[in-house]
Amino acid sequence: MQNNETMINEIENIYNILELAKTDKKKLLHVDKCKKNEPTFVLDDDEKLHTLIPLETLDALVNALKDSQEENFNLKLEKVILRHVPVDFADALAVVMSELSFLPQEQMDLDLNTLVKNVKKKHPNLFVNIDGLLPSNVGEIRHIR
Repeated sequence: MQNNETMINEIENIYNILELAKTDKKKLLHVDKCKKNEPTFVLDDDEKLHTLIPLETLDALVNALKDSQEENFNLKLEKVILRHVPVDFADALAVVMSELSFLPQEQMDLDLNTLVKNVKKKHPNLFVNIDGLLPSNVGEIRHIR
């Protein structure tokens, strides 16, 4: 927990410094040496601002982005599975994850809805058959007067 709070503080510090960089680049460059957990800014010959950050901070940022990407993927997958009305969500999720593990790397951009539909076709017992629950004349519109 402390590591996440430290990383969040470092990110906020970097954000504040970048906001300052937008307004006054020269003010940032009055640094004689690098501080341990703070970025260092340099100007190139074209007056473009570059940032040097500690490797630990970069590693923490990359890991945070990976975690965020994984969480985003899991939420999308859960939403798609729930849209297909599983009998047991945990079982359906396990089978879909198993199918994902067998996909070649080239197909990892596969549409999640298509993947879940394929699992539903292979394993219909994992999902509620809504069509079987509805009467056949459900599409008819009846006027009651």
